[in-house]
Amino acid sequence: MGNGPGAAQNNHHFIRGSYSRNADGGYEGGAHPPPPPPPPPPAPAPAPRPTPITPASAQPWLTVAPPALNRPRTGYILVSLAIYNGYPFKDHWAFFLRQSSSASNGILVHAEGNVRDGFIFEIKRNHDFAVTGNVPALIDLHWVDGRFFNQGMWNNGHHRVERPGVPTCPFELSVARAPAPRRSLNPVEERAPTPARPARIRQRNCQTWIVEAGAMLVQDQMIPEDVLEYLLAIKQ
Repeated sequence: MGNGPGAAQNNHHFIRGSYSRNADGGYEGGAHPPPPPPPPPPAPAPAPRPTPITPASAQPWLTVAPPALNRPRTGYILVSLAIYNGYPFKDHWAFFLRQSSSASNGILVHAEGNVRDGFIFEIKRNHDFAVTGNVPALIDLHWVDGRFFNQGMWNNGHHRVERPGVPTCPFELSVARAPAPRRSLNPVEERAPTPARPARIRQRNCQTWIVEAGAMLVQDQMIPEDVLEYLLAIKQ
């Protein structure tokens, strides 16, 4: 073959394109093997399962601001709204009375039960969330004058559940005037509409009782009107 430019180009092409192994397992002509293909990408990690939460639209208290809290004075008791998440059903409401905003123990006053079996007025004295572990959301409503309470309501520091609750102070007497809701959800066979019984049934529940008990407290001048308006605004 000649030594012209064409011959040099052909030889150069042969060296780059030839990767035959010799007897020692190496590659002839000093050429290197082609790089190995890249490893396949790792499989994507499984997406975490979302934790069910209550939509904000189903819990108005997440978006409606409570009224401004008044300043406490000596002997005043803080009345808070305890909200237990009931999603996908309605939340459970209770009044929680405590001597300071940081206290985990206090007095739980509520209507306990359900719309199928009815409710009962219940008082849990010296109820401590640090012990029960079932801590609700607490919304501070109002510092109530200490003259509406007494030492007997604390049951000498001992925990006690009263079903039905036995009022021992003016505050408890006031909320007890709101009757606990009776059964308002009947079995299917009892719900058939008749001329004497309309098909639509107004259900009363623990939230209804809190609102009605709040109205009693307003009448007795223990809480202001804006607290009652707030309860009405966030009721589910």
